[in-house]
Amino acid sequence: MKAAVRSEDGYSLTELMVAASAGMMVLLALFAMFDLATRNSAKVTQRVDANARAKPAIQNLMNDLHSACTGPAIAPLLPGSTDNQLRFQSATGGGVAPTPQKHTVTYENGGLTERIYNATSGANPIWTYSATPSSTRILLEGVDAPDEAYGTPFSYYASQGGVIQTTPLPVPLSATDAARAVQVKVGMEVAPSSQPVDDENAPVTLTDAPVFRFSPLSEDPRKVNGPCA
Repeated sequence: MKAAVRSEDGYSLTELMVAASAGMMVLLALFAMFDLATRNSAKVTQRVDANARAKPAIQNLMNDLHSACTGPAIAPLLPGSTDNQLRFQSATGGGVAPTPQKHTVTYENGGLTERIYNATSGANPIWTYSATPSSTRILLEGVDAPDEAYGTPFSYYASQGGVIQTTPLPVPLSATDAARAVQVKVGMEVAPSSQPVDDENAPVTLTDAPVFRFSPLSEDPRKVNGPCA
């Protein structure tokens, strides 16, 4: 009789509630870990996407700017360049003095748009360009205002005493300032293509600052350290 009673022993209601609570806590912890891992994966994916979209576009722009010295002492930046529109002439080719094209890269409608104009007449250093672009393309979409370090997408700098100045030239660039600008700084914040953005840090900030020079800047204050010299 005693053995039969012992065989019917079981868990009390309190023990069952404690076990259920412990199991629920374990499940909640697992769900929290899974949710965190999923969110982190989405954030990494968005940052990778933003980098993958932005870097080729910036690289194409840098390639054009690195080909902007079309001849000795010929200024590549054009008057009228602003903090939202970069105007410059650029040329590639095997000739000693290749015919340049005018490029305008404009920050508009949350993106970068490049328009290219062919030269219709002229010679170095003065060219006349068509009023109608030969091509128009969107370099990049999802572009936002850059970080505080740059403040605007484009800024322009001259040099003095062999040192590039830290204060940007006033915009729009005058003919005089365009002729002495030796550097343009490009900065922008690019968001991932997927929406909504799960992380405020998902957009990436890309910056570059090509210098328009054939040789290093001279420290001699008597020499003019103009572009493409």
